[in-house]
Amino acid sequence: MGFMLRRRSGLALLAFPLAALAQDPVAVRVIRPQPVAAHHNLELPGNVVPYEKASLFAKVTGYLEEVRVDIGDRVHENQVLARLTIPEMEPELKLTQAEVAAARARVHEAEADHALAEVTSKRYMSLRQAEPGAVTSQELDVTAAKEKLAAAHLEIARADLEVAEARVARLTALMKYATIRAPFEGVVTARFADSGALAVANDTDSRPILEVARTDRLRLQIDIPEAYVPYVEKGRKVEFVIDIYPGRIFESVISRVSGVLAADTRSMRAEIDLDGGEGHIRPGMYATVSLSLAEMPLLRAFPADALRTLAGRTVIFVARDGRVVGIPVAILMDDGDQVVVAGEFEPDTAVIVIGPAWLEPGQPVVIEGRP
Repeated sequence: MGFMLRRRSGLALLAFPLAALAQDPVAVRVIRPQPVAAHHNLELPGNVVPYEKASLFAKVTGYLEEVRVDIGDRVHENQVLARLTIPEMEPELKLTQAEVAAARARVHEAEADHALAEVTSKRYMSLRQAEPGAVTSQELDVTAAKEKLAAAHLEIARADLEVAEARVARLTALMKYATIRAPFEGVVTARFADSGALAVANDTDSRPILEVARTDRLRLQIDIPEAYVPYVEKGRKVEFVIDIYPGRIFESVISRVSGVLAADTRSMRAEIDLDGGEGHIRPGMYATVSLSLAEMPLLRAFPADALRTLAGRTVIFVARDGRVVGIPVAILMDDGDQVVVAGEFEPDTAVIVIGPAWLEPGQPVVIEGRP
């Protein structure tokens, strides 16, 4: 049986089919849910990760000539960590450098030919103007054509030089890739290869050589459940404890929130920046983060038995105007006996806690006793 979602007086309600209007009233018992204290603490698991982390791959295929660092070594930005040797690339670079020299010589030759052709054409033109019969029209055309041909040869020579220089620049850049440097200041957290190993640069066989992480700053990552997302923002104060430091409470603030919910967990990622300089907190440590969520509106507490599932959603059934109405809720806390939920409640909401299991929205009801 399908249901429609309607809004009445600003409330989201699960509407009922017209067929329910003909059913006989069912006796139910109700309670008035109790408001929850304005200040509510949320505890979430957290994971400490490096502020930055990079796996360093070879950009060109070659043999590892040396690996200068090992696990635990501190490195500074742009420090040389490893070098590759690429036997076939050095001769190729020398060959392209020789091609550049040859191309430059051809440019000089073409420039000289063009200059001579240009001077010759101008002299013939001047002579024709001074003595009209000394130079024929055909001779003028020939010298002008030779000048244009020399200019074209010069353009070709210059283009060849640019191509040769580009080849040298490309190989020079590739040779620089043979030196692997630290992208930032940090510590070597993993080493995957040793000197003499073949480093392959392609999409299928390439493996990292080293892994470097920045640990002077850290990120404490937590995932905020969907129901709490509206109450968590950048700058909110938090307290957290680290498992290996029992009894010690750390304080900080939320540094950033992702702003979107993960489709699989229906939670939003938030991060807290930490100072890792003293070494008390390290990547991989587990934390418990406590957030004080003040002034959360529309929170109510009532027995867990009042929760029902309707069309894949968690709802409560309430008695309103003599009929059952389903109100979607988000569970914030559940100890098995009492639950705290957020939803669109009216102050006098009558939550059905005792009634037939087959109740559905639209069912006529009569309330037994007084809530």
